[in-house]
Amino acid sequence: MISVLLYSRKNEAMTQIISDQLETLGYNTEQTQIVTIPRLILNNYQVIHFVIESLPLTTNEFLCLTSAKALGKAVVISILNAKPSDKNFLIASKSSLLNWMLPDALTVSQTNHLKIFRDFTAQKMIVPTLFEMKTAPKKTISNEPITGFVFPLFEKLEEATEIHSEKPVYFDGRQLLAKNDSSDLRKKWMSLLTTKKIKSNYHLILSDKKIKSLLEGEPLGLIVSSTEMQPTEFSKWVSASLDYEHLLILSQYQATGFSSHWTSGHNCFVTSSHHWLRDLNANMGHLVFNQPFAISDITKTSVDSLFNELSRLYTKIINQNTTLLDSDSAKI
Repeated sequence: MISVLLYSRKNEAMTQIISDQLETLGYNTEQTQIVTIPRLILNNYQVIHFVIESLPLTTNEFLCLTSAKALGKAVVISILNAKPSDKNFLIASKSSLLNWMLPDALTVSQTNHLKIFRDFTAQKMIVPTLFEMKTAPKKTISNEPITGFVFPLFEKLEEATEIHSEKPVYFDGRQLLAKNDSSDLRKKWMSLLTTKKIKSNYHLILSDKKIKSLLEGEPLGLIVSSTEMQPTEFSKWVSASLDYEHLLILSQYQATGFSSHWTSGHNCFVTSSHHWLRDLNANMGHLVFNQPFAISDITKTSVDSLFNELSRLYTKIINQNTTLLDSDSAKI
């Protein structure tokens, strides 16, 4: 039985899902938020899988990665929110003398993130950011027009001025609360309304309770196609879309996770990745909620396929490491 140590910086739902799925395939898994070199030495792990929200690695993570490699263990790093500067992480890959400092395999959340690591010559695959799925009351909605939209704000209230809709738009400003007081945000919002920079059918939402109430109501379009949307945040909106049966409006890059189940105009609407705002504004007036995307579809097919592929990746890099250790060049 292959033993896998799953490391994450905090108790991620994604790590639990990976653990559960691997155990159904016959793996022995352990989860931890604390990884140490003695733990790697004393336990017979074949695979060390780091699930990292973003780079860079901490000093301890890097030391444990290199130690695991030195011990002949297969090392996988999953980067959930990759960014262009992350290519510096793999700059050592251009020197064969430093390859032992790099993981045996790398996973990212979207296909466009693979371009960041094009110089990384080892195994790569797409592992979309996974999410917990709840059992929300079914609304049996089909072929109904969208009654409104939800749009997450990322940096400032003025992002709302770029959206053009005659239907109600509920702007989720919860992320703005990290740097702004709620009363100040409401004053600025009123200023945008009075100066007619935004329409009267635009509403600012700043509480979890109000967002939940919206999701429990009539069919909405959840707009998550912005280039500012991080994969970890995107997964939360996918979960909400599935749980409460709303139309998901996502970009082509975002749709590369579980790609076989996204059909634009049927169970979602897919925009261009680079011109998402243009596509969005051109289509907001006539989007129809056609077919809710069933939770069972994504769990029974795409997830099974994904973890079968991950299992094959584990086996491949374990075999590669075993071959290297058994070769004449590895003998002293």
